[in-house]
Amino acid sequence: MDYDLLVKFLNWLWLPLSAAVGWLFKRLSAIENKADTVNNDLNNHKIHVAQVYVTRQEHLDVYTRFDGKLDRILDKLDQKQDK
Repeated sequence: MDYDLLVKFLNWLWLPLSAAVGWLFKRLSAIENKADTVNNDLNNHKIHVAQVYVTRQEHLDVYTRFDGKLDRILDKLDQKQDK
């Protein structure tokens, strides 16, 4: 009789414990899937950034044009100051 009572008690104890462990594993799996998704998005972003970065030559060309325009503005200001 005591053995049957112990078995019933362990069965009642096992049910909520197994449900809690199953829920925990399911949540951990969902978190892992979300982390994989975020990691893939980050890798895609890195690839996109690497594809559209400015090369050194393009940067120097823009800097040269900007410097030339700035020199022209300063020359015009000097001409106005002389008048």
